[in-house]
Amino acid sequence: MNKKIIISLAIIGIVGAIAVGGTVAYFTDTETSTGNTFTAGTLDLKVDSECS
Repeated sequence: MNKKIIISLAIIGIVGAIAVGGTVAYFTDTETSTGNTFTAGTLDLKVDSECS
């Protein structure tokens, strides 16, 4: 009986460690993007309800 409890606790510990590791990896990931440009301008958009 004690062996089953130890195995169960070990599995719970392993699953918990994987979950914590995945969460930390998700929140500490950084992304760098270079060479982007932003342009301001105007857009003349005509909304028409007629179907062709």
